[in-house]
Amino acid sequence: MLRHSKSKGIVVFLVLFLCGYGFFFSSNLWMPVSGNANKLTKFNQPMEFNNRTVTLLRWDYSETEHKMEVELEVENPTFDGINTYEYCAIDASNSKLNVVPILQDPDYVVLQLENVPKRWSEVSLRMGLPEESEDATNTVILRMYTNVRDVQRVNSLEPKSRNDYLIQRMDLQIAYYEEEIQALEQTIHEQEEYQKNAQEEIKRLTDNKKFQTEEEIEETDRLIQTAEQKQEASEELVQQNKDEIKEYQKKIEKTNEKKSIISGSGGIKDVYIADYTRNDGI
Repeated sequence: MLRHSKSKGIVVFLVLFLCGYGFFFSSNLWMPVSGNANKLTKFNQPMEFNNRTVTLLRWDYSETEHKMEVELEVENPTFDGINTYEYCAIDASNSKLNVVPILQDPDYVVLQLENVPKRWSEVSLRMGLPEESEDATNTVILRMYTNVRDVQRVNSLEPKSRNDYLIQRMDLQIAYYEEEIQALEQTIHEQEEYQKNAQEEIKRLTDNKKFQTEEEIEETDRLIQTAEQKQEASEELVQQNKDEIKEYQKKIEKTNEKKSIISGSGGIKDVYIADYTRNDGI
């Protein structure tokens, strides 16, 4: 009886050990990849790139389609005639993704990244000058990142018409302007509250001077002067923010005008989807 119980205990131990062993070594097959996935390029933050400015507007991911879509704004003040660029994308395991340019204007680019693996942690999109350009040998490679935790997830990434992409771009711009206006309005509210408190403190200090000695009055005057200087700086900041709000409101108005024109144009150009063969070297 004792021998039977001991044998049964050994069997149970072996089963538990093998289950734990299998769990540990197979967990990578079914657990979501996250690890240290923390690289992330922020939206609407200009980045310097070979005397150009590149801004990431959008980075969407469709898990069911294994695709991503990236939207970039490019400003090229060099007038060097180079307005198309080369791209490649890799994940954290150094596997390459297929990069397909959907729309390539001198100042606006839409890319789709295909064959995104089911399990990924980070993706790096890299942008460089064309091989044939004179500056290609000295080019700086721009690297942009997203990760599995922060990427914007969508159901589908079917290509849109050219006008739809342009309208979407304008909607993103308007949303950004509105967010900036809200932040500026919040700062104005906080500064106006600060000015109110400062004015009350200045009045209190001034009223107390009639009960102070000459030495105490000198110290109080210094405090009042400091408070008045801070109040003046706060008023200047409020005015500056109000001016910025007016500028953003004008931008929203002009963007809506352009959006109305494009919406009613019936199509400016057809969408151009190119076969992008060079997917290495960047």
